[in-house]
Amino acid sequence: MKSSVLAGVRNQRARSPKPRPCNRPGAADSKGMLAWNDRLKNPLILLAISTALLGVIVGLAVRFPERSQASVPASAPVMLWAWERPEDFSFLEPEEAGVAFLMATTQLSGKQFEVRPRRQPLVLPPGTELEAVVRIESAFPDPVEFTPSLCRRLAGEITSLADQLGVDKLQVDFDARFSERDGYRRILEQLRRLWPAPRTLSMTALASWTLYDDWISGLPVDWAVPMFFQMGPERDMVGRYLASGRAVRAETARSTWGVSTDELGYPPPPGIRVYAFHPRPWTRSAFEELTRWLAN
Repeated sequence: MKSSVLAGVRNQRARSPKPRPCNRPGAADSKGMLAWNDRLKNPLILLAISTALLGVIVGLAVRFPERSQASVPASAPVMLWAWERPEDFSFLEPEEAGVAFLMATTQLSGKQFEVRPRRQPLVLPPGTELEAVVRIESAFPDPVEFTPSLCRRLAGEITSLADQLGVDKLQVDFDARFSERDGYRRILEQLRRLWPAPRTLSMTALASWTLYDDWISGLPVDWAVPMFFQMGPERDMVGRYLASGRAVRAETARSTWGVSTDELGYPPPPGIRVYAFHPRPWTRSAFEELTRWLAN
């Protein structure tokens, strides 16, 4: 699914070539936005409290000053992905759904990387279960060299940002090419080393990775979210696989199910936790439409 984020913006890596476009709904578009360090001086996280008592209005990132995210259990039946656009979740009750928000987008090129922080605001009611998502993109055609140094430094910057935002759930979204799978594994290994239990580390996964092309079993993640949308030429093959009644092969992907509200074609099995995209900003009506589909 889709910069150094903190003071690292002032220490940016060498600018990488333009990456391949992100194929996620709501892919990041920073055109016209003020730079992170133009908006934030010190401290790095800008926080404003809603005078309407709707919760916490977050300017560029997410932080709850009065309680740790560690106190919020992973209990919400639905997680709503919030990509790089303004989102207002004040309509949510904490027991209805959590929010998996894009924390940063990372661009990889050669031996370099750049991490861009979220630039769009979120409105979140208190008590919302949060999961920070990092989108990784690789430049094309310049191949990424997944050196130990790159993987270690990238994992360090990602976990440092998540620490400063006060979250304890981290998700990685990377549509790794076949040639990038070993490198992706190394990044996840470094993240797991710096992000140990009881913190959670998860990943999104192309549907094929969890069915007939399972290479993700054994990766150091707590769960993987199979994305049953935007499958391109694999859509028919995935449809036949699911229609045959066969189960998800990757063990870590059996407890979650990823959907998009504009492609509600593959309903999850009972008891599965659902992650959902919406191609436009979330509203109460869009959320209720999703819940009605899940109930049928």
